[in-house]
Amino acid sequence: MTTVRALVLFLVLVGVVAGSVIPPVQGQTAIAPVQIGQRVTLSYGERTIDCTIAETRGAFVRCDSGKPDPFSRFPAYVTWYNLALVEHVSIREAQR
Repeated sequence: MTTVRALVLFLVLVGVVAGSVIPPVQGQTAIAPVQIGQRVTLSYGERTIDCTIAETRGAFVRCDSGKPDPFSRFPAYVTWYNLALVEHVSIREAQR
């Protein structure tokens, strides 16, 4: 019985020491190559999308669809684009 207690105490001590020595696991922080408000062109092979970045979440961006239609009964259509699949991102200058 004392051997079991000693083994449990040893395992607890090893766990405490390992927890203080080994840093905690952290998720990757994805850094998007674009910033909110930038006007960009996203190229997916033959398809290109002109977009003003409205929001970023990890590798995904949402484009600003402009002003909502006041006469529409339906909410604005929201599309998220995956930057991991983009072949080329062109950052355009803002219109003056």
